[in-house]
Amino acid sequence: YRESMLESVLPVLSRPAAIGDAAALAFVVDKSGSMGASAAGVDRFRLAQRAVVETAASLADRDYASLIVFDVATRELVPLLGAARFKQAVAAPWTAQPRGGTRIAPAMETAIAQLEAATTARRILVLVTDGFVDEVPVEHLRARLSRARIELIALAVGPDANAAALAGLADPGQATILSVAEA
Repeated sequence: YRESMLESVLPVLSRPAAIGDAAALAFVVDKSGSMGASAAGVDRFRLAQRAVVETAASLADRDYASLIVFDVATRELVPLLGAARFKQAVAAPWTAQPRGGTRIAPAMETAIAQLEAATTARRILVLVTDGFVDEVPVEHLRARLSRARIELIALAVGPDANAAALAGLADPGQATILSVAEA
């Protein structure tokens, strides 16, 4: 069934994506007000920025990546680019400041649309947020992630992040939720 019409409608692949396969990554970073400097002086947004830049350094030449930031509005800072161009773009100062509330769903929708168009064997959505998953169309997002075979990696930053709700955004086995208590 490999690469057949039947495989395209099945929820599994005949050959699982390998670690060495080309990948498309969409980094989706929360820039809500709570991601700014805390009372303890920890700037979660700057730490998330550093993490994206350092992760980008490990991309292979055949990989692609994009950067989306969100609060109540979603902004694409870097469109889906080849690894070399993405590394250069993401290393430049980001034109975003932490402020506002949190709406995860529109940012995820933007990232999913980018990844659905990618022709790579692996598609990975990396979500970094300290927020809660409120009023998120979980079933709709889960279905889109599953259909497009997108892996979800969510970093739940801070003690108040709702890791269980983030895990509900993807099918079991298609999500990795990492709780980061503090920076």
